[in-house]
Amino acid sequence: SDLRPAAASIRISYNTVALDARLCFWRFISNARAQSRPDVTIERYIDETYSLQELLRGASLGDMINLELDIDCVSNNDFIGKLKDLMDAMPHLHTLSLTEHCLANIFRAPSDTDGLRQLHTLYVKQSSLYRTEKEYVREEVQALAQWLQHRRDSNVPVHTLVVPRRVAGAMD
Repeated sequence: SDLRPAAASIRISYNTVALDARLCFWRFISNARAQSRPDVTIERYIDETYSLQELLRGASLGDMINLELDIDCVSNNDFIGKLKDLMDAMPHLHTLSLTEHCLANIFRAPSDTDGLRQLHTLYVKQSSLYRTEKEYVREEVQALAQWLQHRRDSNVPVHTLVVPRRVAGAMD
């Protein structure tokens, strides 16, 4: 039987000493959408030198359809690492969900996500981080706008975009 995951959720947050990482994988997209129990769950402590590639080492990403990145820590540049390699490994990714403060890191070089030709839906969730609204707006919204323009210019526009109110307001 095929054990490759169709959906994954990666949550990284601070604890008292380091960072908690929780990776959940579902074989079937319907189970992930129903928020049923993951087929595989990995929980570990990490430090800020880990990258997403290191966390996902050994996982077969070729059939990944849905990815949720909930990286809730102040400095998440290290987690992004070699983004292009990671995105190229997920050619069938259809839905990407991430927290708003990740926008500038994920979309800092729009061509890094060119491997995501099937990406049709982007959900941006409000972050719980302790930055003010004005601090979010400029860098994150600019990165998102440039990425959306790049997708349109490349003739692979995003079909569904869901963003928090403050991001939408800053895009006007």
